[in-house]
Amino acid sequence: MTELVSGNILLDNVDVSLVDLSVLRSRIAIIPQSPVLCNGTVLDNLMIGNQCTENIVKETIDRFNFADAINNIGGLNRMIGEGGAGLSFGERQVICLLRAMISHAKVIFVSFNFSTGTRKMLC
Repeated sequence: MTELVSGNILLDNVDVSLVDLSVLRSRIAIIPQSPVLCNGTVLDNLMIGNQCTENIVKETIDRFNFADAINNIGGLNRMIGEGGAGLSFGERQVICLLRAMISHAKVIFVSFNFSTGTRKMLC
């Protein structure tokens, strides 16, 4: 991590320079410009990198009002191809955003603007 020239970065009122780097990384999620998805179900892709159960995924979907968006995609059991083949770009964005939310990250960096379709799915 690059050292600051001046000032502090706080996460939950803790100076991040005092936090072990592996712990800090576990608190940050990054959604890349090109959403990363694998061959499998929507559920499989939501659980990638998250040590969680299907119930936790469903609770997170309900908590953040993603049920309509997931249903519009075809549900948790919908098969998708490598790289998200068969999904629109906006649908891929929704899956990656929800995956980051499931991770319980304190900070989520999004390296793109949400597409019009994504905004419609989420609103």
